[in-house]
Amino acid sequence: MPFSLGQKIKELREAKKISGPELAKQIGISKGTLSFYENDKREPIFSTLKRLSGKLEVSAAYLFDQIPELVEKEPGMVAASEAFRLFAEGQPSATYKKLADLPEAPKTVEGWKAFHKLHRRASGKTE
Repeated sequence: MPFSLGQKIKELREAKKISGPELAKQIGISKGTLSFYENDKREPIFSTLKRLSGKLEVSAAYLFDQIPELVEKEPGMVAASEAFRLFAEGQPSATYKKLADLPEAPKTVEGWKAFHKLHRRASGKTE
């Protein structure tokens, strides 16, 4: 069963360990407005959705159920795969792709960068 827009926003925010007030401030809306979105009492306008998708590091297409392979995935898992997608753009990081499907996978681009740095150190590669 697909997740509602509000569920996606809330669960992505929680997976990334961002508080409601912090996210609201970062995208320029009130805490109450974010609460309405997360509880499916109101839908954000397109410009707000764009800011949300940017801060939550997911494609806006995911929020609109336009990526079939992500529709049924739990938002926390989408956070990991979308953060990986953004991290991997333009670099040959296919070796990490399988890791993006694990529950323990980093949920943010910064998390993937930190993981990559640790992996390089552990394998004896220099920065």
